Amino acid sequence: MRKANGVYKGRKIGSVQSKDRMLERHEIVVKKLKKGIAVRDIALMTGKSTATIMKVKKAIETFI
Repeated sequence: MRKANGVYKGRKIGSVQSKDRMLERHEIVVKKLKKGIAVRDIALMTGKSTATIMKVKKAIETFI
């Protein structure tokens, strides 16, 4: 009902976050990955999901 009334709009169709922007948003994760800390340990320290950390890790690897 709220979506039909225009209150909730959600993400725009086709919107994609660039890899640069993602790395900026998750700067702490990038630093910890570069130190060689395990994905699950980073998830516990930062409160971010392991899936997010894996996305960041993959983005870092494509820049290298």
